[in-house]
Amino acid sequence: MGQIISFDGLNRSGKGTQISKMKEHLESLSVPVGVLRGDGSRPGKGLDNFTDPSSDWWKIWQANNNKNYQDWNLAYQVLSNENEDKYASFISTNPEGVLLMDRCYLSRWFMLRQQDKDTKFEDAFLSTNLHPEQYFVIDVPKDVLLERVSDDDYTKTEFRRENVRRGYDLWQDTINRAEDYLKEKMIRLDGTKSPDKLHNIISLSIDISLCSPTTYELEKWQNLEKITAIQH
Repeated sequence: MGQIISFDGLNRSGKGTQISKMKEHLESLSVPVGVLRGDGSRPGKGLDNFTDPSSDWWKIWQANNNKNYQDWNLAYQVLSNENEDKYASFISTNPEGVLLMDRCYLSRWFMLRQQDKDTKFEDAFLSTNLHPEQYFVIDVPKDVLLERVSDDDYTKTEFRRENVRRGYDLWQDTINRAEDYLKEKMIRLDGTKSPDKLHNIISLSIDISLCSPTTYELEKWQNLEKITAIQH
């Protein structure tokens, strides 16, 4: 059965770069691969038929300049429903495929905890049927995130910096709590490493999960040794 692999982290942590590199890597292995955006919003402009099909609803939502938490919660539900449909469609034609998710329900839990810090893990987990087999969380120190600019859109740089200033401590607390639930399914990465070094660590980890059961244990330990060497 197909897999979902998620990438979470604060703005400018490097999620998009790693997803792009991993998509290219899996395609080079002839693995069917798709990309989903698991939290936030999408433009609805039809720039990509799979990740962003044209949608009047999303265009209207994006045009609203006075969004509140209720608007963002609604957007999450719409996006979650769309993603579940996309997952079913993708897996029906690519049963051995991999979907890379740009933010999963862990980021949703973080958003919910901004409204109510007592929100439970289970509340976010049950908000969707899409639960990754592997979770990559990219950790970057607060001061480093604040120094990074928005290469994709310079007008969003200060907005994203403010999100980091306001939410960094809560994000760290949320991910620490999530790690207690997810155990070995979650791999935390040092986001200050170069994109290529991070990609090497991630690709080795993902390749473990793509092994056949008969070779899994041997390759698991061989790759863990490689990952440890790269990290240090």
